Amino acid sequence: MNIGHNKVPRHGSLRAVVTGGSGVLGRAIASRLLDNGWQVRILDIARPPAECLQAEFVQVDIEKDFTSIERVAELVSGFTHVFHLAARLPQAGLDEAGFSAANVEPTRKLALASAEAGIQRFVYASSIEIYGAQPMHIPLDEDAELRFTGAYSRNKWECEELLRKIRLENGLSVVMLRMPMIFGPGFYHERSILTTFKLLQHGLPIPLPAADAPVSFVSARDAAQAFELASLSVEADGEAFNVAAPDIPTMMEHMWQVAIKVGSRSKPFAIPAWMTKAIEDFAKKKAKKPGAKLFGTPAELISFISTGGAFSIEKARRIIGYSPLDSCSDAWANTYKWYYATSAVS
Repeated sequence: MNIGHNKVPRHGSLRAVVTGGSGVLGRAIASRLLDNGWQVRILDIARPPAECLQAEFVQVDIEKDFTSIERVAELVSGFTHVFHLAARLPQAGLDEAGFSAANVEPTRKLALASAEAGIQRFVYASSIEIYGAQPMHIPLDEDAELRFTGAYSRNKWECEELLRKIRLENGLSVVMLRMPMIFGPGFYHERSILTTFKLLQHGLPIPLPAADAPVSFVSARDAAQAFELASLSVEADGEAFNVAAPDIPTMMEHMWQVAIKVGSRSKPFAIPAWMTKAIEDFAKKKAKKPGAKLFGTPAELISFISTGGAFSIEKARRIIGYSPLDSCSDAWANTYKWYYATSAVS
């Protein structure tokens, strides 16, 4: 665990710890907070990008370095807010015990340490995956049935319940934000999306299962807006909020919009329903084995291809004042442009 020396003294009373602050969402949150005068400490394995260099960086592996509540309390002592994003994603391919050790136990220690350190607000990155694949004709609100997709989504719900318990027993103010796939600088983890980027780049046809299904995504900058707003809203204490783009297009509409915005000649086309069902049935069998993937996507998530995703953000609009700027296609197109502008991509 190495403490960096890139901290720039800042004025102001708001001081945040951002776990996973070097990732897609973390860098967007840290950058926004810095721009708004917060002091920021990033806890991550990887060093933060250039836009976050004014933050203090502490190199931490939360699975290995969160050895005790007392040790974690040292990392958050003197700060006012904690934004907890660090987690193993479904792409990590862990089993139930592995995901629990990586995601639930560090969250427990961090929340208890935050209560001990007098943190004013703990904002947790949850996931819309807790709703599982179900009919999306009407956007799901925060009271929708929970069906889960696998170990990762069950972890997220377990963490939400854990935080509610710590709030009641230890007085820690908590907020949970549930998000679909997040797009922005630093995006790399979902191979099926990167494959679609390749098709767009070369102007190739894009096959779409369930082309009429609704889709929901969110840009990292809109998610960062929600995190800051949730951290400051008195009414948000103890609540969970869906955070997504303002539109819910069909997959066909979405991909046409993306192609236009990135200047691609690609044309999306619907694959036959029987083929979609065959893919889903095969994925369900594969999903019984931890870590199984299909087309680079965790098998447990393939069930979303027929239902899509539609999530109401009205509660976030009403209570915390969430006002997203980027449509689903904006989130994709801006990430596509960043991806091909980086020197690491050939």
